[in-house]
Amino acid sequence: VLRTRKSRLSESNFILWKQNEMIRYYDIGGRDYTELFEALNLDSYENIHISTVKLMRENPEILEKYDIRDQYELHNLLRKAVPKGSFHDFRCGRMPMIEFGEFDRDAALFEMIVENSPIAAGDLTAMIEREYGFDPGVTFVTYLAPFSKYYHQGVYSIDQKVMPEENMAVLMSALNDDFYNTDELKEIYLALIPGADPGDINPYNLKSMGFQVYSRCVLRNYPSLDAYFEHMFTADEIIDLSGCRKRFVYVQSFSSKLMELKRKLRVIEFEPDRLISAERLERAGVPAETLRAFCDEVYGAAQDGEYFSIRSLKRAGFTSGLFDLGFSDRFYSNVLVSDVRLSYGQILGNLIFFKGKKEITIRSFETELIQRAGIIDMLDLMKELSEKYGCRVTERWDVLSKIDGTVIYYDKYLDRLYANKDLYYKELEGGV
Repeated sequence: VLRTRKSRLSESNFILWKQNEMIRYYDIGGRDYTELFEALNLDSYENIHISTVKLMRENPEILEKYDIRDQYELHNLLRKAVPKGSFHDFRCGRMPMIEFGEFDRDAALFEMIVENSPIAAGDLTAMIEREYGFDPGVTFVTYLAPFSKYYHQGVYSIDQKVMPEENMAVLMSALNDDFYNTDELKEIYLALIPGADPGDINPYNLKSMGFQVYSRCVLRNYPSLDAYFEHMFTADEIIDLSGCRKRFVYVQSFSSKLMELKRKLRVIEFEPDRLISAERLERAGVPAETLRAFCDEVYGAAQDGEYFSIRSLKRAGFTSGLFDLGFSDRFYSNVLVSDVRLSYGQILGNLIFFKGKKEITIRSFETELIQRAGIIDMLDLMKELSEKYGCRVTERWDVLSKIDGTVIYYDKYLDRLYANKDLYYKELEGGV
């Protein structure tokens, strides 16, 4: 009986199951995870196993926003929230491991040893932890056991092959970018020189070519990856990131620098994965001060204790000179994201805000709308969500699934929602 209850409890959509059978209440079904999945960049991982330790370390801001406190909670959340068949065959392994497709761990670790040889055992396990999130102790004792023949006096060492000078000259003449993934370099090298040894692409040769060598990528002409990405995000007036995310999925600086620049209003997302620079806006007569003044206007216009979106503000009569720019609501919403006085959440495809500090979920948002109305027909609620707040609602299930387990009562015959069951019975008795 105890095992059965534990099993049912571990599958509950209202708790996060942690290490040592610890649990914490968490409304899994009442949240929209679009923003979380995008920030974690789950769609870009292919044929790899990683620990949620890595995701916790690289994405502290978004995980704090979703109130995820450790790698075990994140593992449990992903196991329950990620739809089956999503993200290149995403699966949850033993806590805290998550898996995408097929992954040859031995081959991946051997490649790291080759590329960084000679390397001290502690440095290697730390590098593997940064790359995959694997626990250093487990890595040394278990994962690196197949490579013990390369280990001597605390150092893993494999001789690195020197690239023939004529091959290096051909490769260097074909490299025009400052950033490359190591796999990209190998593909370029083998395409230029069929039959060449891919082992020629190693740290020794890459450093000889003037690159800084990282675990999966190389860089030149910039002091750091942070500097490179800052330049990439701000060099042009309009930036399209749609083709970039997959390329940079394993580079932590990509997402962290982008979030930093957004918070500082150096760049603003005006359409999905499309950014406009602060310089372009300033030349158009819209300096950062104007954007911050817009935040102040919204903060003053927003009602205490109520949810709002750009669309709902406009419908309520709010106007601003900034609207003359003609951008979509996404632009103005992303300006507001920089204001720490406002809370926000991704709700049914749109950003919903709240004046003050509050955890915003789909469940809390819908519940408050229904309770404020007392009684509301399903079609009227769907209309309010879409027309007033700009949410994407196409099916009743989009709404019903998020209020399951709350005090809200739904009469499927009347297709009507009630703030609570008592209100429903009062209406039946003719008291409402």
